[in-house]
Amino acid sequence: EVLVASLENELKLKKLENSYLGQIGKATEPVFAPLGFDWKMTVALETGLAAKEVVVSTLGVLYAIGDEVDEENSTLQEKLRENIGFASAMAFIVFVMIYLPCLAASMVFAKEAGGYKYLVYLFVFTSVTAWILSFITYRVLV
Repeated sequence: EVLVASLENELKLKKLENSYLGQIGKATEPVFAPLGFDWKMTVALETGLAAKEVVVSTLGVLYAIGDEVDEENSTLQEKLRENIGFASAMAFIVFVMIYLPCLAASMVFAKEAGGYKYLVYLFVFTSVTAWILSFITYRVLV
């Protein structure tokens, strides 16, 4: 039964990996590889553009396929510990805390700032800042 569950999880992971979102994550993985992020972490960042709380649930789905996912789930915690090193985890936290706020807040910012050109500025500035600080964090901790 354990073997069957393991094989089912592998099949689900392959399906996710070959989905559109998985392909986008694989395509953008080289940009985030210097930060210690794999394609799953990259996908979590991309889904987090809609809302930051989605980052955690995306990691839960991608790393603990087939398990009940919540913050108290010890299996999820174990899988995250097994798959994400300390330096990568710290760099990931730094990136999530700094990059673009959720889409709704970004739209409000653009409207209040006077146009969508400011949204582009916000996206570029926060993303580049997050990448640089995450890179420094990762390199210091490796």
